[in-house]
Order: sequence, then C-alpha cells, then structure tokens
Amino acid sequence: MLHNNKDEFLKILERASAQTGFPLRLLEKDYYITVVLSGINELSNDLVFKGGTCFSKIYYSYYRLSEDLDFTLKLSTDNATRSVRRNAIKPIKEVIRPFLKRFNMSIQNLDKAGHRESTQYIYYLDYDSAVLNKKESIKLEIGLRFNPLRPVAAKEVNHKFLHPFTKEPLFDAGSVNCLALKELVAEKLR
Repeated sequence: MLHNNKDEFLKILERASAQTGFPLRLLEKDYYITVVLSGINELSNDLVFKGGTCFSKIYYSYYRLSEDLDFTLKLSTDNATRSVRRNAIKPIKEVIRPFLKRFNMSIQNLDKAGHRESTQYIYYLDYDSAVLNKKESIKLEIGLRFNPLRPVAAKEVNHKFLHPFTKEPLFDAGSVNCLALKELVAEKLR
C-alpha cells in the first residue's frame, strides 16, 4: 500500500496536489476513500455506491473531492422490517474490522451505528494522517431504506494517484456496484 512508507506517500500526495490543485489533506482522504472502495464488495455484493462521491469517483472524474462514502444495501424485500434490516447489516459488521485492518484503518462506533429504526447505519473509518499527524476519519453511511429501482452495474473507480512519467495508476482501485446515473441524479434531487 502506498501509505506504508510515509515519506514516499507524502511525495505522491504532493505530486498529485501539484497536478490537480487539491489540498494535501483532501487528497489523502481521497486516497483512503479509494482504498476502501477498491475492496468494498468484499463486505457485501449487495452494497450499492451512491451520493456525491459516486458522481466524483465514477461518473464525473474529480469535479470535486469528497469526504464521505454513501451506500445503499439491497434488501431481500422492499417492505423490510427492522429485524430484517438489522440482520442484513450483521454480516458487514462481522467482517468490516479485519477488512479495514488490511489498510491500517480502524472503525469507531461499530455497535452504535444504527439510526431511524435500523434504516441507516453511520460508521467512522479512521486512518493515521501522514499530512496532519493525527487521526482522521471517513464517514461511511449505509442506508437500508430503498432498493435501487434501475439495474445496478459494477463501475471502475477513478483516482488521481498516477506514476509521474507513465501517468498509469499507482494502484488498482477496482470496481464497485453503483446506482445507475439517472437514479443517482434523481436521488440527489429528492
């Protein structure tokens, strides 16, 4: 992982900042968002990426940098009870700690994240910031309110961490299941 060597990681962030004009702090957060996205399907194939970060990382490469991740979790039924929703999130809660540990990240509030009758789970994913020399967090929101109406598709995750000469990505960001663009726009307007 790029962040395992702090000095090299800072150089990569500085290069990306010079190329994009984005501040180091936001680029570092974007890196960790990208790392989480690169393997998020391991938590559940029913997680569907949505929200402003989806626009930026998938559909409209980098019109802005985001600070959170927003997903919906597809449920077995459209009229799920609180118990069904709670049981649907349980497998994710069981594997998220070891998943994040692979990236030298941790999670806050794992057992106190459910809100609004278990229709929304908000987690804070922590990383040690090389830029700020303190712990920083990414907000991860998983909604269990509505199933996607349009077909979901796996889309490639974009990022700005490129080799200085070849301009090839320094790591594979993988792909993630996403809301269809029309549904994503409609949800933002709702």
